[in-house]
Amino acid sequence: MAAYYIFAMDSILPMEHAIAEYISFIALVASLFIAASGVFVNVNVKGTPKNNVILLLIASVIANFIATTGSAMLFIRSYMRLNRGRLKAYHIVFFIFLVANVGGALTPIGDPPLFLGFLRGVPFFWTFTHVWFIWLPATAMLLFIFYVIDSRNKDESPDPLPGQKTVSLSGTKSFIWVGIIIVAVFIDPIIFDWVPDLKKLWHVPFGIREIIMLTVAFLAYITADQESMEKNQFHFEPIREVGWLFPGNLRHHATGVAADFELCLPECRLVDRHHVLLGNRSFIRHPGQRPHIPEFCCRRHGQIRAGCERPGIGYRFCQRN
Repeated sequence: MAAYYIFAMDSILPMEHAIAEYISFIALVASLFIAASGVFVNVNVKGTPKNNVILLLIASVIANFIATTGSAMLFIRSYMRLNRGRLKAYHIVFFIFLVANVGGALTPIGDPPLFLGFLRGVPFFWTFTHVWFIWLPATAMLLFIFYVIDSRNKDESPDPLPGQKTVSLSGTKSFIWVGIIIVAVFIDPIIFDWVPDLKKLWHVPFGIREIIMLTVAFLAYITADQESMEKNQFHFEPIREVGWLFPGNLRHHATGVAADFELCLPECRLVDRHHVLLGNRSFIRHPGQRPHIPEFCCRRHGQIRAGCERPGIGYRFCQRN
């Protein structure tokens, strides 16, 4: 497939950028997953529909701060222990729906595909301001459906252990690494002029941000509380799976079109050649530039106007008011 883009489409540039964005994506996912795995959450309550809904809601909200992968790793074991003796397939299905998918839709950190939108110039809080009123009823609806189904489950889970805290944490030092990763998201030469642009200086497909994230991932792993890691049953298989699956499936939510890492590139090149919808603007970014979000994003909403331009940043982005 890569050979087709390079030889048939007559340009290696799209593939270079796809690789760079994939590295940024996997660095964020892997580092937050590893760092969050060092924290063990013990919930000492009885497994009931009400307690399950509370835990799912909390995990869904936290997913916006430590990514869906991090939140899933942090809460899945507690969730399963909470429902010991009554755990059914639907418990896991709704956990995936809420914590691993819908929950992290409010921030680029929460849903790593949205992080790619952030890399392409979408303002960090754009998804929150434009999606919260969709996220809230969607989450509430899923929680309500889960509550109805779970209420029909008459199996009993063990009573909470006397003399123990309702919620206890171990391995909390790993939160320091999580905090560093979150800060690293904003270490970008586009955001801060003092940040070196390694892609321009050394022609490498990564920057300071990715170096920090992967370094933190290594440090978080070797310094993590081993007992917490064992209780979380940590292993690298989920990251390996994500690493193999997402190159062909991950979508660029920022563009307003279905733009996969590799699968979108022929379409982008064809559109770029004809310039019919783009108003003679390139969809493929060039070295040292922010990519242009296609002008037809604004056309789709009937908003071709100067307001689509954001001066001083070097990209176009469609604001739905």
